[in-house]
Amino acid sequence: MASGGGTRTENTSNIKEYVEFLEGEGEQKFAENPKHVMYVKIACHMVRVLLSEMQTPYYLACIKCNKKVINEGGFYSCQNCAQNFDSCNYRYILSAVVADFTSSFIVQFMGETADQIVGMSAKEFHERKEAGQWGLEEMRQELSKRAFKDMHLIIRTKKEESTFQASQDESNSRLRHYGAKVLDWNAAEDNKMLLLRLSAY
Repeated sequence: MASGGGTRTENTSNIKEYVEFLEGEGEQKFAENPKHVMYVKIACHMVRVLLSEMQTPYYLACIKCNKKVINEGGFYSCQNCAQNFDSCNYRYILSAVVADFTSSFIVQFMGETADQIVGMSAKEFHERKEAGQWGLEEMRQELSKRAFKDMHLIIRTKKEESTFQASQDESNSRLRHYGAKVLDWNAAEDNKMLLLRLSAY
């Protein structure tokens, strides 16, 4: 169902099965190697994108490493590269609720996968925003048209440090899911996996 170490899986799972895998065998793999990465392909749909009035849905990115840059008024400073650049890229950073017939969870979308979810690039959104043509409300309206559209999504899961820690006895690390690739819906493949599950009973 799921795999790690940079190896992509071609098998389709569902969200409930994947979460159970992460809580069992997956938890052991992360305990052995905190940098372990897992991939799974899930047939699902987007329920909604979590947009905040307090946060811009994109960031200014370094043209070399895609890390966040600071606009210094005429040039863009990247601390990761320790360089200044004359231009920058625009990259979405979005969280969305993704669901199937078994359950749901939150997946983060960035870069090209987020472009596919929104239907336009972050640069185009920025240009429309600066021209007064688009804002968060217009983005919500556009995304509502894309909600519940079936898709196959390759998800990359890894353990990251969290800024929130409930108590000293709890770990401040948590699993985070990223949309690695958005694929067109393939009904034949989904039906094949459904038949395989039914045959197990």
